[in-house]
Amino acid sequence: MSQRNKAQNHCANWSTGKCSAVMFKINKERKAGYKYSIGQHMDEELEGKDCKVDKGCTYFDNFVLPGLVGK
Repeated sequence: MSQRNKAQNHCANWSTGKCSAVMFKINKERKAGYKYSIGQHMDEELEGKDCKVDKGCTYFDNFVLPGLVGK
């Protein structure tokens, strides 16, 4: 299965081939009582643009592919 097909079937940012561009940032500094804080933001450079998974996408590589292990 191609990366583009995987994105189409499994990526939360896939919207008819356009990127929704909801990205996550993991803060590696721990606060007392917490593991890591995670924030969301919109990447305006990707929003509404053609999916670029074939050229490299950090969201796809860091969040989608790890969830597909064994599929």
